[in-house]
Amino acid sequence: AFARSGVTKVVIGGNASSIAGNNQVEYVYGHGIGVFSLCASLIEVVLPSSMKTLGRNSFVKCTALVKRELPEGLTKIDDNALTDSINLVISKFPESLIYIGGNNFYQNNNLPEVINLPNLQTLGAAFMKSNIKRVENLGKITATGSSSIYYPTNYGAGPFADCKELEYIEVPATVTNIGNGFVVNCTALKAIVLRNPTPATLGVSPFNNTNNCPIYVPDASVDAYKNASGWSS
Repeated sequence: AFARSGVTKVVIGGNASSIAGNNQVEYVYGHGIGVFSLCASLIEVVLPSSMKTLGRNSFVKCTALVKRELPEGLTKIDDNALTDSINLVISKFPESLIYIGGNNFYQNNNLPEVINLPNLQTLGAAFMKSNIKRVENLGKITATGSSSIYYPTNYGAGPFADCKELEYIEVPATVTNIGNGFVVNCTALKAIVLRNPTPATLGVSPFNNTNNCPIYVPDASVDAYKNASGWSS
């Protein structure tokens, strides 16, 4: 409804629980055009405490957007909801988040340095090239997504690809698949901690170019990891 408009501030009141998504492909990277997409003058968005879902493509390329706190109670940031809104400042991610879709915080250097998402269940390739330093809690995710939109390689990139400030990441015991390019090119990494006693299946190049960062696994599972497909390399 407001895509490409000159709106500068949006206040969503009442008991609104979602901002509608849009899958229509119009935008240059293959994203659709959402409710507030391409609003180049939009600076501030105020969301009610009742907000649960930011729909797909809802704020694509709102490059002036800097003020937008995400309310506790928000459960889903759909794919590309905040893509290319790279000046957006987020001081804290709500612990209520269950779903974070792909590409949302690509190249955003105004994110909290520590990720703590105890209820997360689904994670796409959301934080590529961002300023995140520590990933301490990824909840109960079972797999990590990858994206080829910004990485025209033969395998794409994962949630934390090219996070040059990332030093520590903990992967929960629920993860059974670590996807393509999971932490590829994270050259500042000092520790990758895996909590699952059973080795996850691996996508393409999940740990490439991480300066030989040590990978820590449960003591009783060292031999299992050494003998699992893909882990010895």
